Amino acid sequence: MLQESTAQQKTPVKKPATTTAKPATTGAKQAIRFKSSWGLNLSDSIPRPLALSLLDSALRVRDQTNTLFPVQSFEFTYVKKEPYINDTTEQISFYTETTGDIFKGAKLDTLWQGHLRRSLEKGDELWFNDIIIKYKEDKLYRVPSLKFEVR
Repeated sequence: MLQESTAQQKTPVKKPATTTAKPATTGAKQAIRFKSSWGLNLSDSIPRPLALSLLDSALRVRDQTNTLFPVQSFEFTYVKKEPYINDTTEQISFYTETTGDIFKGAKLDTLWQGHLRRSLEKGDELWFNDIIIKYKEDKLYRVPSLKFEVR
């Protein structure tokens, strides 16, 4: 029997043309970058007295040109960490309870402010998610979330 063999020919590999990146021209549009804050505070770990003083403060959103945009709505989540003693290991563990709400506007309502004034403790977390701003008359944008840990 004859065996037929076919040899594979190597085709020369073409290298892609190398180009150097050029900075965008002044006529090109820049991407919009937003910065969210609670009062004047960006996401961070904050002391309890500062967190309590911020409870009646509004969320603020600015772009790279420092233009302030009105907040239309946001989701708020309160993560409460309660210590307890584990019966089996007799070690201290933490129970996490998560509650939250959706708000229209830029501030927490008075009910939530009162609840947080009574219960906010070291180790708790405050999250501001899905922050929506009014960019132009007919455009809404979702901007960066905020997360604060109380120390």
